[in-house]
Amino acid sequence: MASLKELIVVFKNETEAIIEYLKQEEFEKLDECFEARQKTIDEINKISFSNTEFDEICKMLDIINIQKECENLLNSKMLGIKDEIKKLSLTKGMNRKYTEISYVDSIYFNKKI
Repeated sequence: MASLKELIVVFKNETEAIIEYLKQEEFEKLDECFEARQKTIDEINKISFSNTEFDEICKMLDIINIQKECENLLNSKMLGIKDEIKKLSLTKGMNRKYTEISYVDSIYFNKKI
């Protein structure tokens, strides 16, 4: 079984990998990174340790700032993707309305006078 410090270093490396994938917009690789990170968190939870020991290692490895950077980057990318989805939805709706208008107009032209 790995020590607490080794597991936190693995957690840090996985978080940094997530940050890099987010920066490069390689979203398909994020799922397995988050799964590996969750496994590391589960392993950390299995170990008995004191809160002060955990806090000291996290401060030493600057985990809090790396985690905040990951969260901020993830949120900004999510907002960007949401905006893209809204634009695509709007475009799709506009295209649908345009084709509906042409169908309605063709009915009026086909009537006998």
